[in-house]
Amino acid sequence: MSTSVLCIILSARSEGSEANTKPRACRLILRIFSTPGNHLQAANPEYSIPAFRLNLFQISKRQALLRAQIHSARFRSIPCRSAAETHRPQQVSTLSCGYSPTIPSRRLASQFQRQASKMTDQIEAAKRRAAERAVAEHFSPTFRYVGIGSGSTIKYVVDAIKASLESFPGAPTSPNPLAHRGSIDGGATIQFVPTGYQSRKVVIEAGLTPIAFDSLPAETRLDVAFDGADEVDDELNCIKGGGACLFQEKLVATKAKKFVCVADYRKNQSRLLTKWPSIPIEVVPIAAYFVLSELKALGSIDPQIRAPSGPLAKSGPDKTDQGNFIIDAPFPGPLLTASDLGITGGESGRLEARNKEGKWALLALAKAIKDIVGVLDVGLFVGENGVERDEREARGEQAMHGVVPGQKPLVCYFGAQDGSVDIKEAKSAKSN
Repeated sequence: MSTSVLCIILSARSEGSEANTKPRACRLILRIFSTPGNHLQAANPEYSIPAFRLNLFQISKRQALLRAQIHSARFRSIPCRSAAETHRPQQVSTLSCGYSPTIPSRRLASQFQRQASKMTDQIEAAKRRAAERAVAEHFSPTFRYVGIGSGSTIKYVVDAIKASLESFPGAPTSPNPLAHRGSIDGGATIQFVPTGYQSRKVVIEAGLTPIAFDSLPAETRLDVAFDGADEVDDELNCIKGGGACLFQEKLVATKAKKFVCVADYRKNQSRLLTKWPSIPIEVVPIAAYFVLSELKALGSIDPQIRAPSGPLAKSGPDKTDQGNFIIDAPFPGPLLTASDLGITGGESGRLEARNKEGKWALLALAKAIKDIVGVLDVGLFVGENGVERDEREARGEQAMHGVVPGQKPLVCYFGAQDGSVDIKEAKSAKSN
């Protein structure tokens, strides 16, 4: 069971108080649990605000709730400052929605549902625009092998690929969706390499042909791999693994000539661990508690084995397609990039740098976690992109020790709120 955080602004004025009562702006953090009933759950108030205006401004959820209900909802707030008195913090403790005589829970639930639905539609539209742009610029019906990731944007990528194949001259026209196979070279089928069970299902439902990673011919490079990300920095380093498929995602990314990332505007940050709270790590179950201890020694703040909540908690930790556990490891952020450290080349001796605040250099942290016995892989996609790797190999140079080459995206597409698509690309992308 997944958890998301909704940030809500409340502006309130006490109706029965003095004329000079100043409106308070309060920032509340609500935790939403995706229970079968999709109910809001929160903490008990100290006092309630009798009248307010609700404005949902941020929703961070992998699959946002479309039918949120308030079930005896009680909210817990944090300290805030009034608009006119920013020099002095004010405690606005809570809003008791479920029992307030002026704000019936049904009305608040309806208002919340409308705004949540609007925000969800906006985010999904942004993902679709980014996917369509990425496919238009990086997919060709003449490709032989294409990687399909596990991010929430991938269904839109697959839709755009299917549309491209159907509009390609000579494409199959059978009404049977399973007959739509992009064909090349007089009939060879494009095969799609999924990074997990769910992405394989998306590929099949679109009528495309999946192929398992271990069935690829030796020495074969995928023409392109499309995938999402949980966060992307200015140097195109990524955090991935929110969907627990990071190992297979990294396998496919490193096998591709180029990895193209598709996401929405929330994932576009200047540094990693700015908004995304932790680094996902896939570990062998028997080593999980040893790895937790080693992560704490590296400075991780309360790393946890990922597990479902609520009724599913009894089933134990979440498991990956490989039967392993995922550990979510928070570290002091943001993580430092090569430019932050003044690294311009293979200065491997600089990789162990941490600043005075305990913030890690990105490559150093990726390597340190990967070196822990019991870790299968780390949800940091760093180092070289596929084009940089191929250019280095053509020069006969060796890769940096401890960092698998080719795992970083060549270009990232972010669907923006205003309907546009923002693009971050590596310097090597301009020649490809």
